Amino acid sequence: GQAPPQGGQPPQNGQGPGGMPPGGQEESDPSLQIILEGGTLTIDAEGDGIDSNGTVTINGGSLVVNGSIQGGNGPLDASGDITITGGTVWALGTSDMLQGFAQGSTQASITANIAGTAGQTLIILDANGKEVARQTASKDFQAVIMSSADLVDGQTYTIQVDGTTQTATAALVTPVTGGFHP
Repeated sequence: GQAPPQGGQPPQNGQGPGGMPPGGQEESDPSLQIILEGGTLTIDAEGDGIDSNGTVTINGGSLVVNGSIQGGNGPLDASGDITITGGTVWALGTSDMLQGFAQGSTQASITANIAGTAGQTLIILDANGKEVARQTASKDFQAVIMSSADLVDGQTYTIQVDGTTQTATAALVTPVTGGFHP
Protein backbone atom coordinates (compact mmCIF):
# COMPACT_ATOMS: atom_id res chain seq x y z
CA GLY A 1 0.00 0.00 0.00
CA GLN A 2 0.89 3.62 -0.35
CA ALA A 3 1.04 6.24 2.35
CA PRO A 4 -1.74 8.82 2.29
CA PRO A 5 -0.96 11.91 0.21
CA GLN A 6 0.84 14.74 1.99
CA GLY A 7 -0.76 18.16 2.33
CA GLY A 8 -4.29 16.90 1.68
CA GLN A 9 -3.83 16.79 -2.09
CA PRO A 10 -4.16 13.57 -4.07
CA PRO A 11 -1.34 12.70 -6.44
CA GLN A 12 -1.83 14.04 -9.96
CA ASN A 13 -0.85 10.78 -11.64
CA GLY A 14 -3.95 8.85 -10.47
CA GLN A 15 -1.86 6.46 -8.36
CA GLY A 16 -3.29 7.34 -4.96
CA PRO A 17 -4.56 4.72 -2.50
CA GLY A 18 -8.17 3.60 -2.63
CA GLY A 19 -8.66 3.64 -6.40
CA MET A 20 -10.83 1.23 -8.34
CA PRO A 21 -9.16 -1.95 -9.52
CA PRO A 22 -8.76 -2.22 -13.26
CA GLY A 23 -11.07 -4.14 -15.57
CA GLY A 24 -14.46 -5.79 -15.23
CA GLN A 25 -17.70 -4.59 -13.81
CA GLU A 26 -18.16 -3.89 -10.16
CA GLU A 27 -20.75 -5.77 -8.12
CA SER A 28 -23.61 -3.88 -6.50
CA ASP A 29 -23.02 -3.26 -2.80
CA PRO A 30 -26.23 -2.16 -1.02
CA SER A 31 -24.17 -0.57 1.77
CA LEU A 32 -22.82 1.98 -0.73
CA GLN A 33 -25.31 4.80 -1.20
CA ILE A 34 -25.47 8.25 -2.70
CA ILE A 35 -28.40 10.16 -1.19
CA LEU A 36 -29.34 13.67 -2.33
CA GLU A 37 -31.60 15.46 0.15
CA GLY A 38 -31.49 19.08 -1.02
CA GLY A 39 -29.33 21.87 -2.32
CA THR A 40 -28.13 22.40 -5.86
CA LEU A 41 -25.64 20.12 -7.59
CA THR A 42 -24.37 20.67 -11.14
CA ILE A 43 -22.04 18.08 -12.66
CA ASP A 44 -20.04 18.49 -15.88
CA ALA A 45 -18.71 14.98 -16.48
CA GLU A 46 -16.28 13.46 -18.96
CA GLY A 47 -17.25 10.00 -17.69
CA ASP A 48 -20.27 8.93 -15.65
CA GLY A 49 -22.07 11.82 -13.96
CA ILE A 50 -23.44 10.38 -10.71
CA ASP A 51 -21.75 6.99 -10.28
CA SER A 52 -22.43 4.56 -7.41
CA ASN A 53 -21.32 0.97 -6.88
CA GLY A 54 -24.48 0.72 -4.78
CA THR A 55 -27.67 2.76 -5.01
CA VAL A 56 -28.63 6.38 -5.69
CA THR A 57 -31.61 8.00 -3.95
CA ILE A 58 -32.81 11.50 -4.80
CA ASN A 59 -35.21 12.90 -2.20
CA GLY A 60 -34.93 16.61 -2.97
CA GLY A 61 -32.84 19.44 -4.31
CA SER A 62 -31.78 20.24 -7.83
CA LEU A 63 -29.44 18.01 -9.84
CA VAL A 64 -28.17 18.86 -13.32
CA VAL A 65 -25.80 16.41 -15.00
CA ASN A 66 -24.15 17.37 -18.28
CA GLY A 67 -22.63 14.01 -19.06
CA SER A 68 -20.39 12.63 -21.73
CA ILE A 69 -21.61 11.43 -25.12
CA GLN A 70 -18.73 8.97 -25.26
CA GLY A 71 -19.93 5.37 -25.17
CA GLY A 72 -19.76 3.56 -21.87
CA ASN A 73 -20.62 6.60 -19.74
CA GLY A 74 -24.02 7.55 -18.36
CA PRO A 75 -25.28 10.73 -16.72
CA LEU A 76 -26.76 8.55 -13.95
CA ASP A 77 -25.05 5.25 -13.20
CA ALA A 78 -25.51 2.83 -10.32
CA SER A 79 -24.80 -0.85 -9.91
CA GLY A 80 -28.04 -0.98 -7.88
CA ASP A 81 -31.25 1.02 -8.25
CA ILE A 82 -31.67 4.74 -8.79
CA THR A 83 -34.84 6.07 -7.17
CA ILE A 84 -36.42 9.51 -6.93
CA THR A 85 -38.98 10.78 -4.44
CA GLY A 86 -38.52 14.55 -4.85
CA GLY A 87 -36.44 17.33 -6.31
CA THR A 88 -35.63 18.22 -9.89
CA VAL A 89 -33.27 16.24 -12.12
CA TRP A 90 -31.93 17.00 -15.59
CA ALA A 91 -29.56 14.25 -16.73
CA LEU A 92 -28.12 14.76 -20.22
CA GLY A 93 -25.64 12.50 -21.96
CA THR A 94 -25.15 9.48 -24.15
CA SER A 95 -28.08 7.35 -25.25
CA ASP A 96 -26.22 4.03 -25.03
CA MET A 97 -25.78 4.11 -21.24
CA LEU A 98 -29.02 5.71 -20.09
CA GLN A 99 -30.15 4.35 -16.73
CA GLY A 100 -33.56 5.52 -15.57
CA PHE A 101 -35.38 5.54 -12.25
CA ALA A 102 -36.33 2.21 -10.68
CA GLN A 103 -39.18 0.65 -8.71
CA GLY A 104 -39.63 2.55 -5.47
CA SER A 105 -39.61 5.95 -7.16
CA THR A 106 -42.61 8.08 -6.20
CA GLN A 107 -41.98 11.03 -8.52
CA ALA A 108 -42.61 10.80 -12.26
CA SER A 109 -39.90 11.29 -14.86
CA ILE A 110 -39.50 11.23 -18.62
CA THR A 111 -36.76 9.74 -20.77
CA ALA A 112 -36.08 10.62 -24.40
CA ASN A 113 -33.43 9.92 -27.00
CA ILE A 114 -33.21 13.46 -28.35
CA ALA A 115 -29.93 15.07 -29.39
CA GLY A 116 -28.63 18.59 -29.10
CA THR A 117 -25.49 20.64 -28.77
CA ALA A 118 -23.94 22.77 -26.06
CA GLY A 119 -25.88 26.00 -25.59
CA GLN A 120 -29.20 24.63 -26.83
CA THR A 121 -32.22 24.77 -24.54
CA LEU A 122 -34.44 21.79 -23.80
CA ILE A 123 -38.08 22.72 -23.15
CA ILE A 124 -40.67 20.37 -21.67
CA LEU A 125 -44.30 21.15 -22.61
CA ASP A 126 -47.47 19.56 -21.25
CA ALA A 127 -50.36 18.34 -23.45
CA ASN A 128 -51.79 21.90 -23.54
CA GLY A 129 -48.51 23.39 -24.77
CA LYS A 130 -47.71 24.97 -21.39
CA GLU A 131 -44.03 25.05 -20.46
CA VAL A 132 -43.28 22.76 -17.54
CA ALA A 133 -39.49 23.12 -17.40
CA ARG A 134 -36.44 24.24 -19.35
CA GLN A 135 -32.71 23.64 -19.16
CA THR A 136 -29.79 24.86 -21.26
CA ALA A 137 -27.19 22.19 -22.00
CA SER A 138 -23.54 22.99 -21.36
CA LYS A 139 -22.40 20.03 -23.50
CA ASP A 140 -23.56 18.06 -26.50
CA PHE A 141 -26.07 15.33 -25.61
CA GLN A 142 -27.93 12.42 -27.19
CA ALA A 143 -30.55 11.70 -24.52
CA VAL A 144 -32.27 13.21 -21.50
CA ILE A 145 -33.86 12.06 -18.27
CA MET A 146 -35.93 14.71 -16.51
CA SER A 147 -37.91 14.53 -13.28
CA SER A 148 -39.73 17.12 -11.23
CA ALA A 149 -42.83 17.43 -9.06
CA ASP A 150 -44.49 19.16 -12.04
CA LEU A 151 -44.57 15.94 -14.09
CA VAL A 152 -47.69 13.78 -13.72
CA ASP A 153 -47.44 10.00 -13.97
CA GLY A 154 -49.13 8.79 -17.17
CA GLN A 155 -49.27 12.20 -18.87
CA THR A 156 -47.61 12.80 -22.23
CA TYR A 157 -45.09 15.61 -22.62
CA THR A 158 -43.27 17.14 -25.57
CA ILE A 159 -39.53 17.72 -25.41
CA GLN A 160 -38.25 20.46 -27.72
CA VAL A 161 -34.64 21.07 -28.70
CA ASP A 162 -33.98 23.72 -31.35
CA GLY A 163 -37.02 22.87 -33.47
CA THR A 164 -36.80 19.10 -32.96
CA THR A 165 -39.59 17.59 -30.88
CA GLN A 166 -40.24 14.24 -29.30
CA THR A 167 -43.00 13.02 -27.01
CA ALA A 168 -42.56 10.99 -23.85
CA THR A 169 -44.98 9.66 -21.27
CA ALA A 170 -44.11 10.35 -17.65
CA ALA A 171 -43.75 7.29 -15.44
CA LEU A 172 -42.59 6.41 -11.94
CA VAL A 173 -40.26 3.78 -13.40
CA THR A 174 -38.32 4.88 -16.48
CA PRO A 175 -36.72 2.41 -18.83
CA VAL A 176 -33.07 1.60 -19.25
CA THR A 177 -32.19 2.16 -22.90
CA GLY A 178 -28.73 0.65 -22.97
CA GLY A 179 -25.61 -0.26 -21.13
CA PHE A 180 -24.63 -2.73 -18.45
CA HIS A 181 -27.25 -2.31 -15.77
CA PRO A 182 -28.82 -4.97 -13.55
